[in-house]
Amino acid sequence: NKLTGWPEKSETGELVLSGHSKAYVVLDGLACRADDAESSQHPLAKLHAVWSLDIMYGQATCASAKWVSWAAMKSSVKFRVFYRPSSPTGSEGDRLARKAKEAGLDKKNLKVVAMTGTTHCALPGQQLPSLLATGEPAAISQKEVGALEAESYPYQQYDSTPRGKTAPAPA
Repeated sequence: NKLTGWPEKSETGELVLSGHSKAYVVLDGLACRADDAESSQHPLAKLHAVWSLDIMYGQATCASAKWVSWAAMKSSVKFRVFYRPSSPTGSEGDRLARKAKEAGLDKKNLKVVAMTGTTHCALPGQQLPSLLATGEPAAISQKEVGALEAESYPYQQYDSTPRGKTAPAPA
């Protein structure tokens, strides 16, 4: 385009979709429609990875079955799903981990990671740096986990990092 300096048509390299919390609306929607023709067209044809950060809320919609089916259909895509077992995402996250293992996808492209000792809002900050650098989950040291558990404020069930502070970065 002459006015902006941007090319009329751009090329998409490897596409990574990442979502936290309410992003389940978008990612579950994509999982539900994984067999639609549109899911294999540009830019989704370039899908390389999907990173789900504490979004497994879908007990009523059986999100785990959709995600296992999506991962099976898109065997070249790396799915990394993080959930917190003692939270509203716990039941469906546990179910997804079990179904991924039963389907043999846990050894292929669907890695489901139960995150204990972390908070909902701290999880992205702990995992995204490693995911961006390597595509794989970060290891969280016991010291960092302990520091997060020690913090508290009135909304502790959602996040124990006090407002105005940031969670510790992964080691």
